[in-house]
Formats: sequence, C-alpha cells, structure tokens
Amino acid sequence: MGKQVPPPTVKPLAIVKRKKRSSDQRPAGPTFWADTASDAYTLLQVTPEQVEDIPKISHLLRGLGDGKSITHRVFEYLSGSEDEDARRLVRSRRLLTTEQAEAVPIEAFCVAAGITSRRLFGLIAQEVVEQEALATALLTRAAHPKVVQATIDSALTMFGDKDRKMLHQEAGFIPVPKNQITINKNNVTNVANVAMLPPIEDVAKKISSRFISEAEPVREIEAAFEPVDEEEENEAEY
Repeated sequence: MGKQVPPPTVKPLAIVKRKKRSSDQRPAGPTFWADTASDAYTLLQVTPEQVEDIPKISHLLRGLGDGKSITHRVFEYLSGSEDEDARRLVRSRRLLTTEQAEAVPIEAFCVAAGITSRRLFGLIAQEVVEQEALATALLTRAAHPKVVQATIDSALTMFGDKDRKMLHQEAGFIPVPKNQITINKNNVTNVANVAMLPPIEDVAKKISSRFISEAEPVREIEAAFEPVDEEEENEAEY
C-alpha cells in the first residue's frame, strides 16, 4: 500500500468583528446635519439669525463646484490670497471639520470674519480670475516646447508649408506682413491683470455731459430761426 495522505485540515473561519460606528460615520440624516450645523455655529460664534440677515451669494457660486462642494472650492481659492479678509475667512474655516463646514451656508463665514457677503464675492472673483490666469499661463508654457517641436516636425514634411512660413517669420528670415497682428513674446508678466470698470455713477455723468455739450450748438441754431414778434421788429427799426 502506498503512503496514506492525511486529509487537509480546515482552518476555522476568522471571526470578523464589526467595528463600532464612530461619530463621524453616523448616517447623514436630518438630525445629524442639524446637530452638525449647531456645532458649527457655536464654534464660529455666530447665530443662524445673524446669517439670515445678510445678503445671500451662495446661488452665485454654484458654478465653482467642479465635482466638489461650493464651500471646498471657495476656500481653495481663498487659501491662495494674501488679503487680510481672506486670511480671516480661512482661519474661521479651520475651526470646523469638513462636515461642519458643509452644514452651514457660506454666508456664516462672512459673519464670523466680520465682512460683508459682497466683500466675500469680490475676493472670490478676484482670486478665480488671477489664479486661473496663472494656471493657464503655466500650462501654456509647460506645453509650448512640445508644440514647437511638433511645428518643426510638421514643417519638415511635404505639406508643412504654413509651418515653414511661420518658423521663417519667427526667425526673421522673411518679413512679417504689416497688417498681421503679432503677440509680444516678452510680455510674460502681469498675466493676471483684471479689467476694472468705473463706477456706474461716473459713466452716467460722462454720458449726460456728452449729450448736454452736443445739444448746445443745436439750441443756438434753433434760436437763430425762432420767429420774431412784429411789434418787437418795428421797435427795433425805429
């Protein structure tokens, strides 16, 4: 008889212990969010009544989501600002957990930082314009060597006549047409300049003064052709 092989031993199943649900793993029901919002208001030292009394801007910030919450995106932009109001807003946000920050409206941080909601909107708009412009410039500069190499590769082909012309113009080998618009390649800085519109009051004054100045010659011409009273004309003759 051959050597008898003992049957394989079956190991007992591991007993999986169910972990106790922690406080941050509670189901996000109405009670949970109400308690979280109450804790957030307490930490920010503001009241819901104070938040209700200021103008709302949350509906204007919905486009900032980009797959993330509005609060998360707002403070991503504000974290890159050097403005003192922005720094106060960021410090107030650090007092809360993620759940607490999401449980209160963005206007609550305005009250906590002592600024108006309009001021917060201005800070966000400024940072979005400046930071996105810097990010765009960075991506453009990072990809530019590859684009130039692709242009050179295309210029060396049979059908790359336009690329060859552009490279010759860049090198100064052939002249650039006078009516062609060129971009100053040295203008690398100041990529985040923001166009500031004048106040509406100044615009209204300029428009009204313009119409007044244009109307004066018309009034003089109309006065020259106004009918003269016959009695006044006779008196003038004598």
